[in-house]
Amino acid sequence: MSFSHAGELPLAHGDVAPEPSIASVMGAWPFEPLVWLGLGLAAWWYLRGYARVPAYPSVRRLHWLLGLAVVALALASPVAVYE
Repeated sequence: MSFSHAGELPLAHGDVAPEPSIASVMGAWPFEPLVWLGLGLAAWWYLRGYARVPAYPSVRRLHWLLGLAVVALALASPVAVYE
């Protein structure tokens, strides 16, 4: 495989990624309505079911919601800008 410029690697989307800073990273968050709708419905459905079963410990709810937050970061964060 040969590159057109020595020392430069091609990016997946052809553009140069902006220099990471707080403003550029926070401004690069995409708005995907289906992702947020799905995450909101999943959280609502789980918490509704959780309220009906009093035997579950609170830490289980916390862990599930933290897992949902990780899924949100994976699906709706600006990671694709810096790939």
